[in-house]
Amino acid sequence: MPSYSLNMKSSLVILIMLFLSTTNQSKASVITDWLQYTPGADRFHFSYVNDLGVTVAQAELTITNGSFPPFSPSGGTLQSEFWMAPLSYTDSVFGNSSVATTKIQVAPVAGLAKFKLALSGADLSGLVFSVGQLFSSTTGGTGAIGITATLAGGGSAAVNFLGTENWDDGIRFYSQPLNWGPGAFLSSAAGADGESAFAFFNVPTDLGVVTNLVLDVPNAYAFGSGDAMEFAFATIPEPQTYVLAFGGMLLLWKRINNNRSQILRRRI
Repeated sequence: MPSYSLNMKSSLVILIMLFLSTTNQSKASVITDWLQYTPGADRFHFSYVNDLGVTVAQAELTITNGSFPPFSPSGGTLQSEFWMAPLSYTDSVFGNSSVATTKIQVAPVAGLAKFKLALSGADLSGLVFSVGQLFSSTTGGTGAIGITATLAGGGSAAVNFLGTENWDDGIRFYSQPLNWGPGAFLSSAAGADGESAFAFFNVPTDLGVVTNLVLDVPNAYAFGSGDAMEFAFATIPEPQTYVLAFGGMLLLWKRINNNRSQILRRRI
């Protein structure tokens, strides 16, 4: 009983945080649920889970050329205070601009590193996502990344490019320009030397149900052990989702406390 009660208390605290964060944020910033990277049966299969513990998307990593360091992929965080300009998104739990990311690094073999990150879900329309930390230098860098979204009934949906943001914590500088060009390709700007900024996108909601999102990296950094890139995915939660969950948890909390009181009275 004590451990069960503790779990209920923890859940209640989390839901209170979610409720407050979705009802007290500035209208100038979008409340965003950055999905958490969750390891799967192997390193090539993982999932993305929202704040309520619901799996939003399954992910598959396919490496067609290169080797996979043991620490890849891994979850990370871009802390709120290091964005160089106010971010347009507010995390639904922490109430700031922190962004949960997935770091992926593929080491080149025979001078080539090539992989794809594919997400699938019941409906990915409205998904917000970010891609960044593409390395480039005068000797070479990560090539253009192709981004495609697929509709449930077939065909593709063009994702919307929202702009780029710089992040700098005094040690890591993610600020080199990125270009979003024809053919749905994201690339480092010509002449850039260093780690790129983060590009933000969303999947359209007016074209139908989107079931797949693929990020194709045909020419990752081809020197040494390769270079880690970061990806982030988020949903825009509807406030009533948390209100209903909060109310349901309160009712369950009340029922458990009533049952506990009855048990105590019987013991007395």
